[in-house]
This record gives sequence, C-alpha cells and structure tokens, in this order.
Amino acid sequence: MTAITLSPATARTPWPIVLLHARRGPDYLFAGALAVQLRSLGYTSRVVSGFYARPDRFDAASGQTPVLGEDVHFWTEVLGPGKTWIVLEPTPGYEVLQPQPRLFASMLAAVTALGVWLADQVVPLSCLACMSYTLWLWRRRLLDRLGLLLWEGRSRRCWRAATLGALWLIERRSRWAGRERPVGCAPVRWWRQPQRTDAGALPKLAELADWAAFAPASANPPCPAHEALSLCRQALREWTVRRFRQCRGEEC
Repeated sequence: MTAITLSPATARTPWPIVLLHARRGPDYLFAGALAVQLRSLGYTSRVVSGFYARPDRFDAASGQTPVLGEDVHFWTEVLGPGKTWIVLEPTPGYEVLQPQPRLFASMLAAVTALGVWLADQVVPLSCLACMSYTLWLWRRRLLDRLGLLLWEGRSRRCWRAATLGALWLIERRSRWAGRERPVGCAPVRWWRQPQRTDAGALPKLAELADWAAFAPASANPPCPAHEALSLCRQALREWTVRRFRQCRGEEC
C-alpha cells in the first residue's frame, strides 16, 4: 500500500473543513469523504486508486488514450446489487466513462441534438429558407443574366462563337417558355416560316448561325463582325422568355 503524505496546511486542518469551506483539495480527500458518507448511510463503500484516462487525450486514429504517471487518481466505489461495485466520481473535473449507447439511443440522442440546434437557429434558418425560395423563383432570370454576361465576355474573341452562343441562349429561353424548337427541325427552317411575321432579327441570326457552323474557316463572312454582333444583341433583346410565352407556337 502506498502511503499518502499530507501537506502541513492540510495536516493541521481537518479534511472535512478543507472540502466544505475551501471546496478544493486532493482527489483522495473527495473519495474518502464520499466513502465515509456512504458508510454512515449503511452502504458498503471503498476508496480505489488507479489511473485516469483523460478524454482530451484520446487518439481517434489509434483508438487509444495515453496514460502518464501524473494520471494517478482516487475515486469511490459502492457495493450494489449482485455484488457489483459501482464507480462514483466525487472529485470535480473528472468524469466516469459511460457505456457505449445502443443504436436506438444513439439515434434518439442525435435527433434530440438536431432538434435543439434547429430551435437555436430559427432566425438564420428562416432567412436562409426565404433566400433559397427567392433564388428558386428567380433561378431562370439569374441564369439568363449569367449567360448574357458570359456571352458578352466571349463575343469579342470570335464572331462565329458569338453567333452560335446567342442562338443557343435564345433557344434556351424558348425551352423555358415551353416553345421549344421541334427535334429534327433546323433553326433556319424553324424561324423562316411564312407565318412568323414578327420574328424580327431572329431569322437573320439563324441564317448567320447556320453559316458560322458549317462554312469553312477560309470562307469570307457574309457580313462584318460588328454587324454580326449587333444582330446578335438585337435578337437577344427582342426574344425574351416573356415574349416566347406570349407568342403562339407553330408547327414546323
């Protein structure tokens, strides 16, 4: 048995006074005080010494907890039913390792923690939900604005790519409005129908896009580059999603 040496100040002062009034002291005094209290109530108790595995030293990678010489610790045990010693931890700053919870208990604890967190974050989550709903309602307009910005950035590099990109943006708007060009119908044929008297710059853009897609690189362009870009911008201004929804869809 290892002898315990008290400091001079502790030796002159009764240890219950140290715990009750100063509310601090070594772990063996807390363990001994609890053991005496339990025995006074008729319970069989004992003071046990060993090592304390600190939770903050747990290494998740190895699954082990380093234990040092300074981790020597005293605690109290009480004899329970079935001759089982139950661990009690009276010293402040120490905790008893709890048994591994079952699956249902773990799920219940996770749901409870999630509910508490959601209750604490009502205002931020409500603002986030409103912003998400607003973005969902305006998603097509935002995507259209983003597409126009990207098209403006790339249009100055190559007028062929700018023409094809402008026609692609317009056809995407037609899909959003439910006026999609039929499969197998070329853009030139679709936009040059006789009944399309209000097509504006779109038939010319379709013809220019057809030339840009299939003409060889050495061929002379049908119009200067600045006129082609001007035609693209005019068609993009004219044919918005709202206009596609207002116009009637004709069969090819």
